[in-house]
Amino acid sequence: MSIQLVQHITVGSGGVASVTFSAIPQTGTGLILQYSARKDGSAQNYGRLRFNSDTSNNYIDFSIQALGPFAYPSNYYPTIDFPGAATSSIRLLLGLSSQAAGCFSNGTVEVFNYTSTADKSVNKNIATESNENNTPNMEMGHGIYTGGAITSLTVVGVNDLIEHSTFSLYQIMAD
Repeated sequence: MSIQLVQHITVGSGGVASVTFSAIPQTGTGLILQYSARKDGSAQNYGRLRFNSDTSNNYIDFSIQALGPFAYPSNYYPTIDFPGAATSSIRLLLGLSSQAAGCFSNGTVEVFNYTSTADKSVNKNIATESNENNTPNMEMGHGIYTGGAITSLTVVGVNDLIEHSTFSLYQIMAD
């Protein structure tokens, strides 16, 4: 097995509403998206992961989010987000309202069997940083995409993706 970089994107000055990896080679067994996304302002910030520009309800997203300071374990609380129905994207945590502007979220998303027309397994692991009160946050989850073979991938920022955010897409190859 080997891993090959498909494309790397760095968000430039002024930010962007989304980043897209198009024309994904159909020669691998899996995809890995790694990102470091910078938060803007004080608003809650989630991204939306979409495949093939598909905004139909072809996604199922299950997430567990743990919020709270390491310094105060009694204040640490998990939340479980089970939407219970099909949705139009996979959610990606990019920052919380309690975090200062400029903080980054670092995430990895894995998609297996992406060239098949069968349902796809989508796993995500995301950690946010904070410059205030030692308050890290994390989100783990599993999703399913039912819309066919994946040829493009887009991350849409609910609040724009900010300058210096980076996104790298890798292809897993079966040697």
